[in-house]
Amino acid sequence: MNISGRLVALGSAAAATIVGGSLAVVYTADAATDTLLSAGRPAVASTVGGDRTPAGNAVDGRPGTRWVSGPGVAPQWLRVDLGAPVQVTRVRLSWDRSFARAYQLQVSTDAAAWTDLLVTSTGDGGTDNVTGLSGRGRYLRLYATPTRAARGLALWELQVFGPGTAARIPPAVGPVPQPPAAASPS
Repeated sequence: MNISGRLVALGSAAAATIVGGSLAVVYTADAATDTLLSAGRPAVASTVGGDRTPAGNAVDGRPGTRWVSGPGVAPQWLRVDLGAPVQVTRVRLSWDRSFARAYQLQVSTDAAAWTDLLVTSTGDGGTDNVTGLSGRGRYLRLYATPTRAARGLALWELQVFGPGTAARIPPAVGPVPQPPAAASPS
């Protein structure tokens, strides 16, 4: 029997083999614990470059949106509320051309006292997939110095990963719209 095909998008956390004519996919412990925790979570930033580039764009999961910081300010920060204290094991940063060479990834339980997960001065733009992190907090902050402060920072996406499940996003609170009153028969 001839079997052909391709393995797509399993990443390094899974392995696939052909066993007795069937495809067997084996997930490692990393696959079960690598949950995206930041998608759609509230985000705030030290500055914003304009109405079309708010902090929330960095966690909205859409490839065509980005957060842009205000120009001429260094350092800058972007903070994500993960909803509850969680373990952080990986962060993926997708930079635009205005990136940071020097940055810190930090966690906090109260958004006041911060603990470093990573301190680097060798960022090179593009995509930084930072693995092997170990820290717990409700908030994750990217604290960064733009390579060119006059231009600020631009980040397509900030993704935070860890074990478990992502915190549920509560529904919006506000008045419930009522349907228009039906006309009474005359």
